[in-house]
Amino acid sequence: KLLKFLGYESDYWSPKTFNQTIMKLTKINSKFPKNIEIEVSDNEKFIIFGALGGAFHSLVRDLKELEKKEFINNDLKLKFKNHYIIFLGNVVGTSPYNMETLFLVTDLIQKNVGQVFYLEGAEEYREFWADRTFGKEIAIKGISPSSKKDSLKNLMKDFFITLPSTVVLNLPKSKESILISYFTKPKDTKLSPKYGMSLEFHSDAPKKEFPENGIILTSENNKKIVQILSSPTRTNRYLYSISNDNFAILDIKDGKY
Repeated sequence: KLLKFLGYESDYWSPKTFNQTIMKLTKINSKFPKNIEIEVSDNEKFIIFGALGGAFHSLVRDLKELEKKEFINNDLKLKFKNHYIIFLGNVVGTSPYNMETLFLVTDLIQKNVGQVFYLEGAEEYREFWADRTFGKEIAIKGISPSSKKDSLKNLMKDFFITLPSTVVLNLPKSKESILISYFTKPKDTKLSPKYGMSLEFHSDAPKKEFPENGIILTSENNKKIVQILSSPTRTNRYLYSISNDNFAILDIKDGKY
């Protein structure tokens, strides 16, 4: 239950349940393409998270807010079929709670297959995470006496490889496409959107100060670009002066957003 997270019950996360969830989602993700396209009908909403950086407590607060707004229930299930959640990547980062954060995100995915997407970010890309905070956390939390030394590390490697790179939303009524990807220039992928791009969401933050809401909106070549950082981690507070929990809601009605 969502309320349990605020009490941090010890039975919510364990290496065994974490491993089982990662193995299950690796199989589910392998069925999806690296570039996901969604044909958007009328009255659909997309909740978009920027980099979380392993900020478990921030994510819990965000989910409580989504529950108040009636997007999800206290079992982490989306209430409506026309609602989606997209994590732009860097779900893990410099926080000491990466595994708890990742387990919460993957729990959301397995309870809402086809409606919650986790995209690769810089941390997940090409094992960048392995020698950083998350790799060290695996060594501390993820190994039991009966485990092979690198079993969880290999599970994570296989899982991150299956993460999609982009989500493209196609709006038939307005003949526009919307690109959602951690990277401003998506890695190792060729995009062929159905329509011209009119809006993009990214989280590979520029080196400049964000407003407190963690969202920057700019324009380039008749295209709007939204940069999102979703948690007030120490790094984000220091580099970008972010002090709030953040997510964006993309509301599409009658072919317009």
